[in-house]
Amino acid sequence: MSVWQRLRIALEARRSQRICRRCALGSPRYSSNSQQLDSEQSQQVDHGSVGASLERTIRKHRIALIITSLAPNICTRAGKTTLYPTICPLRTSRSYATAAVKPSSSTAHLDPPKRPIDANLKAMLNAGNIREHLKLWQEQHGKQARRAADPVLLLDNTVTASQNLYTQSGEDDSFMLISRDEEADDDDDVYLGSDGTTLELLDNYLFLRRGDMVELTAGNEPILAIFVRNLIDQCQFYTMRGEWVNRVLDKVQFAVSGFLHPDELDDVLPYLPAEEVEESRMDKLQPIDISAPRDAGAKVLEKMWLFHQAADRVFRSNADRINRAYEIIAPTNEREGRSHKSLRDIATVVLQKENSAELTHPMLWAVHRALVASQNITVDRINDRYNPVYEIHPQQSLGDFARVQAWVRQFQESVIEEATESFSTESALMKSERSQNPIFTFVHKTRAAIEQSRQTRPISTNGAIGPSSVKIEPVGPYFKMFSVTSKQTFSDEEKVIIRYLDAWVASGYINKHANLSALGPLILRAIGKYEDFELDQHIGFTLLQELGVVTPWENRAVYCLRGLRLPGHDSVSEESTRLRNKASQWVRAATRDLQGAGDEPIYSMHKLKDSMEMMRKDWGDLPVFCIDGADTLERDDGVSLQPIDGNPFEYWVHAHIANPSAFFAPDSPVGKYAAHLFESVYFPERKYPMLSPILSSNYFSLANGRPCLTFSARISMKGDILERKISSGIVRNVHYLTPQAAGLALGFKGSEVDSVVSLLSVGGEIPLKPEDDNPMAGRAVADSHIEILRTLLKLGEAARDKRVANGAPDFYSTAPTAILYPQVFLSRQAHVVKPFQISTGCIQQYDGDPILTIKSATEGNNMICKMVADLMIIAGEVAATWCMERNIPIPYRGMQRNPEPPMDPEEFKRNVIDPMVAKQGSADWVDLVQYMKLIGRTTSSASPLEHFAIGLPAYCKTTSPLRRYLDLYTHWQIEAALRHEAETGTSLIGSTDDSFLPFPRAEVAKFARTVLQRERQISLAKSWSLRHWIVQAFSRAFYFKQAPLPETFTVRVAYKQFNYQNGWLKDWNMQVRLNQNPVVESEGGFRVGNVWEAKIDRTEPYLGLIYMEPIRLIETETQSR
Repeated sequence: MSVWQRLRIALEARRSQRICRRCALGSPRYSSNSQQLDSEQSQQVDHGSVGASLERTIRKHRIALIITSLAPNICTRAGKTTLYPTICPLRTSRSYATAAVKPSSSTAHLDPPKRPIDANLKAMLNAGNIREHLKLWQEQHGKQARRAADPVLLLDNTVTASQNLYTQSGEDDSFMLISRDEEADDDDDVYLGSDGTTLELLDNYLFLRRGDMVELTAGNEPILAIFVRNLIDQCQFYTMRGEWVNRVLDKVQFAVSGFLHPDELDDVLPYLPAEEVEESRMDKLQPIDISAPRDAGAKVLEKMWLFHQAADRVFRSNADRINRAYEIIAPTNEREGRSHKSLRDIATVVLQKENSAELTHPMLWAVHRALVASQNITVDRINDRYNPVYEIHPQQSLGDFARVQAWVRQFQESVIEEATESFSTESALMKSERSQNPIFTFVHKTRAAIEQSRQTRPISTNGAIGPSSVKIEPVGPYFKMFSVTSKQTFSDEEKVIIRYLDAWVASGYINKHANLSALGPLILRAIGKYEDFELDQHIGFTLLQELGVVTPWENRAVYCLRGLRLPGHDSVSEESTRLRNKASQWVRAATRDLQGAGDEPIYSMHKLKDSMEMMRKDWGDLPVFCIDGADTLERDDGVSLQPIDGNPFEYWVHAHIANPSAFFAPDSPVGKYAAHLFESVYFPERKYPMLSPILSSNYFSLANGRPCLTFSARISMKGDILERKISSGIVRNVHYLTPQAAGLALGFKGSEVDSVVSLLSVGGEIPLKPEDDNPMAGRAVADSHIEILRTLLKLGEAARDKRVANGAPDFYSTAPTAILYPQVFLSRQAHVVKPFQISTGCIQQYDGDPILTIKSATEGNNMICKMVADLMIIAGEVAATWCMERNIPIPYRGMQRNPEPPMDPEEFKRNVIDPMVAKQGSADWVDLVQYMKLIGRTTSSASPLEHFAIGLPAYCKTTSPLRRYLDLYTHWQIEAALRHEAETGTSLIGSTDDSFLPFPRAEVAKFARTVLQRERQISLAKSWSLRHWIVQAFSRAFYFKQAPLPETFTVRVAYKQFNYQNGWLKDWNMQVRLNQNPVVESEGGFRVGNVWEAKIDRTEPYLGLIYMEPIRLIETETQSR
């Protein structure tokens, strides 16, 4: 019998047991606490001894390394082609499977058998009445209850099977593996300037309340814990093991709000540290104080245990459907694309409930554990931990990946055969079979392509692909900066391998803890061209770039952010592409262009019907000012001022907003696509408009004779809003002003003028754009308009002062503000910059590269920007109050206060922000973010909410309907109410009738719950994209010397995120990561606010990160204040 035959027999024996490798080793320490499991193991074949014998044989034949690389593929397989995680009887906390195969009887139970639960108790627990259950349980279990009061004994009985999987009081670092995604956790590192309003700074921060129960993850194992408190930059949890852990709050995927009353932690709270711990103790489970009574925290542990057991019972009662959850909810055809569903929606279907109201938290956790254990389902990166959202992948894709898995296994077998048998004696049949393996042909084809690529594109010392040595000169009016040459084609089987690599490295399809993720490193190792690098997803992406499957400069952030739903990106966004195409067809049918006297087409409203036509007010000669940049093409808003006869102290302030909602319905193709995309998304290299430019630019962007929806407020010079109105209208006297022109007209000179500085350019200089041909852009302000603008400025300031008096912090500064942004130039033709697509057709070679320039723009016209922002806030207040008076459900905007701030927000403001403003005229971005985290978080609801960040009792977004679906949504509701009042001749104030609205209250409530998540997805994508191009420019300058960089940089220490120390690069206004080194330790470590001199250590283009090495402390925190 050959070595491989013996190995295969042993491996198949392991697979037949459907348990993991560490269980198959038969180590007694994993089963010492479970008599039942001990007896089951004693009946098993001693695969541990077989494995030991094989290991000796393998070493003899010098192929141990090959077997080690094969190991990830044989650990948890039920068979050769099974893709789904299987159940390990010794890992009860991870014992949920989503395989189509039913678990064996030995694995059906998640914990040792216990006394059957009383029917009354079961009913109470299913109903979620835990308090009543505990009371009755105490009566029935007497001695057991007293025994359970001992935390040590309690844990001995409840989590024995999983306690080896968690860090034991700091003995090892396994807890450091808590789900940490470097790509997803850095989302505020590029300052977006005035376009990223400070009001929404906290949108990416979700706080917990004391007593909330969460699921933490140790490695890939869940552990229940109670949130105790915030400790400045750390959060403290009391875990089900009776131990505590301090860690940075990252992506907790599951939480139960209000699981405990905060007072229920009182008996354990005195024995937990009340301050931050040193970094060496972060993320490690620690025992409570030795002086604590033995029963301290027992009631808390008991409740978590009961919850855990309740979830286990849910699983046992529904094991078949939970195991088949993926089959039940997943799309069957790859062309259907990936779907996104919330935990409640999935659990309702899987557990066969009438509606989600029947679900209990144990039910939700039971289903959640199964979902996160699946290779086929991934948790959305931007998530609501109280109702997580999952991305479900089509079943057809997984069938393809099963084929890749089989090919990799066969390839490994052939390598082993080659290592154990003489190559000269290999049969012709064996050679033929190996040559036909798609992995074999793919490896040989790939090696040749990589060698050819590196003749013109080197890779850096960190494994990133470099710029091309072939330069493309910008010649002609429609040139592009690169050329593409097609090389060898891929076979159909090789295309499947490419799609797997895409799923692993580009789109984030493959769960990093799933066994499918082991295939990628094996393929890279077989290629043999990346020996000096860690074979991870970073190098996998470099492989795709060297093959020309993606461009060498591709912005991966656009593609990999799951659920972004941008059109044009392969099967990832087929639904988006289909909706966009239907919307385009509708626009073409509803409009027509007639050739005018000149070359420009004249657009006419062909089938666009105005639903507000009979109600429009003609604003006549009233001057309307649109204050935007000179290159703005879509103008959403304009403002005007109307004096009140006989009253010089009061004015009508009108915000005239573009009015596309009156011309198409929510269920029209245009409305459906706008709802799907949610808002226009602009990246440095490409744009995704929500509305067709034909509609937005030629029909609805504010201009003379265009429709508008006007939000009016009668305001006193003291800032009091005395009356509110909303009306449909037409503007006829529109004036376009740039902020610079308005600022100069009002006397803001010198430092108030914008300046733009190029900080770094690689690849040449970006050709100048044609001058803006708008004849009104950049014109000087007429003398008759200067006083109008001055009055608008005063009224905006007065209204803001009122809001500040109501508790709103004043974030605006009169000091110049620097904004860092990259410019990317690929072509004069916009259509050349196509959406990111995985090209599976053939190997391609890209010559040339984009020109990249990083610019810093100093906004000197902050007073004008402040005025516009103040007036738009007034419009939002008018809309919200008008709807609130009429009980109209819209997606109101508000805030929830942080119930557990680690320090008083006002104290932070006095000690940190105010001194910084006094010193330099404005606070640092990182300080404002920290302040907002202390205050609370933004939320959305169908009912009015107080927005204490802007000092208003009600507020909504309503001023950008050309680029935000949220504003369109609100406009549709308001217009329906306006038409109803006009038709009935009565006011809706105080009415409860909503039958005439396009969106009923229940639907608005559901929509409001999704608003922030979608906004965060898009905001994060924009931030990642900016960071991607900045890091690309730095990499080309640092590794390939395409531009000079400063020898050192000045970095201010910012707040730690997920055990990484962030710094703020002064003068560049961007975030970097700082290395810990002996110099830092000699200065007492990093302190927030300290200023260091640092040099670049490395860049990570795949993750969009720049690491810097501190070399000298320049200024301490107290000096910088």
